Amino acid sequence: MKSIYSAIHLAHGQSHAAPSSAEWSADSPRVYLPDGFEKNYSYPVLVWLNDDSPAVFQQRMRDISDRNYVGIQIPWSSSMNDLPEKQMPRIEAAVNAVAEYANLHSERVYLMGERSCGAAALQAVLASPLKFAGFLAVDPQVQHLSCSFNNFRTMKHLKGLLAVAGDKASPTVLGYAELLHAGGLQVRVQKYDDNEPRSLPRLLDHFLMQQILGEQVKFNR
Repeated sequence: MKSIYSAIHLAHGQSHAAPSSAEWSADSPRVYLPDGFEKNYSYPVLVWLNDDSPAVFQQRMRDISDRNYVGIQIPWSSSMNDLPEKQMPRIEAAVNAVAEYANLHSERVYLMGERSCGAAALQAVLASPLKFAGFLAVDPQVQHLSCSFNNFRTMKHLKGLLAVAGDKASPTVLGYAELLHAGGLQVRVQKYDDNEPRSLPRLLDHFLMQQILGEQVKFNR
């Protein structure tokens, strides 16, 4: 898999409409560094597409895990006109900037979002599958799902979570999950209790840790 981190280094020197590295410095509120941060430890990365305030982003990362992941927030809203894949240089530049001071695991970069941002995360990963390990889409809004499935052969390594509140999974979301699964992707549709604040963070952390531990078991065999 050509990770998003290696891809941006291959594109070094090209001109992109991307944020400056200062926006993603170690003390930026749009970057979450875990407690006990170790510079030489290879961290999984959660890249969030959302329009939350940086303070909310920081707390939500901490709710998932205060030690396990590096988080990067990419400001995103449903009013953005560009297709998610058109914003890939911006995402790549952010990951590359953080990788200057944090050791990011190149094959554990996950794109995440909720509602319209969840649909955007899913669409961006499917458009550039070799740059990600997978996606986490929380209550993705059906009207924003317009993904192409022309490159299934390059998607089979992807791991995906479609997290839905209660019984709110729409037939369209379930249909996409079935199509992705039929194409060889490992996609789960799992419920969380939106009346229990810890339910969603636990689900996200559990999914990510299962993928990481699964990789380690394969490596050690």
